Amino acid sequence: MRQSRSISLLCCAAAMCGATACASSTQHDVAYGDPLERVNRPIHGLNETVSERVVAPVANRVDGTMSDDAESGTNNTVHHIKNVFSNLGEPTNALNGALQAEPATVGVAASRFAINSTVGVLGIFDVADAIHLHERREDFGQTMGKWGTAPGPYMVAPLGGSTNVRDFSGGVVDGLMNPVRLPGALSAAKMGVNAVDTMDEAQTVAARPEDEDGYMKDRRAYEQARSDEIMNIDHIAHERREVEIEHRYGARPETPERP
Repeated sequence: MRQSRSISLLCCAAAMCGATACASSTQHDVAYGDPLERVNRPIHGLNETVSERVVAPVANRVDGTMSDDAESGTNNTVHHIKNVFSNLGEPTNALNGALQAEPATVGVAASRFAINSTVGVLGIFDVADAIHLHERREDFGQTMGKWGTAPGPYMVAPLGGSTNVRDFSGGVVDGLMNPVRLPGALSAAKMGVNAVDTMDEAQTVAARPEDEDGYMKDRRAYEQARSDEIMNIDHIAHERREVEIEHRYGARPETPERP
């Protein structure tokens, strides 16, 4: 049953990629314009209001009431929980690496999952990162982008932030394809971890200058980040830097602790 559903999803994805690759210039204009701006801006404003008036004050109060030791312990706990969920996402990274015809990504994802699930105690510790097997996050939105699917109109999800038609639909496919299914309790825990990240972002939003167009800045940042991810710019540059340093000094650089 699961196999037939996966085959159906892959067939639908292939059809989507093929249809979009033959898109007209009109579709190109839609993809890189902002036809939903009049809808997006009020939602963006709502998200920023919630961040400024709800999330940021909560984050500041938590920071103010916790001692340095307690805050450090909490940060470590959240960090380990993030590691677990990142590890559970490695099968998705491997599947999308295969769909993108990137065997190196598949190898890294499979190796990370095997190492961190065993030596790393079910992913609590990112042992693979310490031996320079750095995470390569791949999703179906990137897969569609790799094969020429246009992003479609930019969208702002209520309380969810920036996305576009391609990435939103890709996220749905990722959820169906991932062989690691989270029970309800773990899904709730993952949402809690994401909320902590949202608190950090909210503090940045609260500090934004009043005369800055936050909507345009967020849109451009999102589009640039997604373009870089599709082209694998981040980890290619990182690996080239490591090789260069190893060649020059005879040793790889120390990997900083990731938040």
